[in-house]
Amino acid sequence: MMTMKNMIEMDTIEVLAFVADTFKSTLVKLTEDYVAVAPKHHKYVLLVAHADVFHTSKRKVEEHGDIIFASGCDDRIGVYAVMELHKALRHTALLVTNYEEVGGLGAMMACHDPEVRRIINNCCYIIELDRRGFLSYVTYHDIPWELEKLYRKKFSRAVGTFSDIAVITDITKRPSLNISIGFYGEHTQYEYAIKSQTVTTINILKEVLSNEPKRFKDIKNIRDRYRRDVFPRNYWGGHSSLRHDGEGPKNKRKDKVKKEGRWWEW
Repeated sequence: MMTMKNMIEMDTIEVLAFVADTFKSTLVKLTEDYVAVAPKHHKYVLLVAHADVFHTSKRKVEEHGDIIFASGCDDRIGVYAVMELHKALRHTALLVTNYEEVGGLGAMMACHDPEVRRIINNCCYIIELDRRGFLSYVTYHDIPWELEKLYRKKFSRAVGTFSDIAVITDITKRPSLNISIGFYGEHTQYEYAIKSQTVTTINILKEVLSNEPKRFKDIKNIRDRYRRDVFPRNYWGGHSSLRHDGEGPKNKRKDKVKKEGRWWEW
């Protein structure tokens, strides 16, 4: 039986292979960049997490009661959670990516795979589990209020910067949320996760996603929120109320966007 500790100890490629092997009967695609698993029902929510970690060098995983200390809780805890949800629920599909920590490149590649893109386009909406803290969520786009209201019953709204769904929604326009999954101190040597918070979040989402989901419309107004002038060939997202539109050489940036197109078309 796979535990959170086991998930953190694995290499990234091993994690992708393990996800593919676990759901091999409904596997759509396994590459170095992502693994995609098909839904069991025609109406479904797409669950997303990323297998790569910020600190590539291995550090000993220590487990003390309810707490796991290890660099890699972000986002191996999320991978563990989406797998548990997909096993238990009927109305879900699964996408686990690589290279989130270097700008969401795995998510970008998944969006340009016709088979995976079909799964994304046909989903009711997207949930990612790649958020620090407990019982909170963030959005990187202006999602439908009815969808947000559904999750405000269980989670409080917070402000975030970036995760894979920022890329996926920018490309596909499907509405998305990123929900906290119980890790803390991400991108530092003091990273840790509280297992009871992860389990509680999984149980809440099982309850929310137990019924057939409603499909929400595509987001109409997608704005470029990457810092091309500061982070060339990378992506930088933010909450809709904290956009970077007023920063940097604004007119020059507009000219570059008009001339060169969006970053994933380079």
